[in-house]
Amino acid sequence: RGDVAGVFRKGGGAMRLLVLGGSGNLGATLCVLAHQRGHEVVATCNRRVPELAGVRFVKWDAAQGPPPAELQDLRADVMVHSVAIINPDICEQYPALARLVNSESVRQAAAMASEARLVYISFRTRLIMSCGGIGRA
Repeated sequence: RGDVAGVFRKGGGAMRLLVLGGSGNLGATLCVLAHQRGHEVVATCNRRVPELAGVRFVKWDAAQGPPPAELQDLRADVMVHSVAIINPDICEQYPALARLVNSESVRQAAAMASEARLVYISFRTRLIMSCGGIGRA
């Protein structure tokens, strides 16, 4: 399957990378870097499909349920989860939505990665939801 560190450096074996949240700042940067290093990149986006050379996008709204089945058929080597609502005002105004996106989507993606035996990397926001509101990690 390849060396997971190869995603982040030149010279590693080419891998198939699945980036959940590929239209966000972190996800898009990872997509560009991985493509520049010769990896095959498939990414998800919620609304707008970014124009990133060499990246195939699949629509997925993390608030609507688990990642689509077509992503499970990719035979990716690595799954990166960078989906998050990072605006604290939105998290406070819509706590159920924030919980779905910032917590439940992580669980669902981790389960999918485990079932497919993928290397799983998750980037999290410092904002976490609790029953009493928002806290900082």
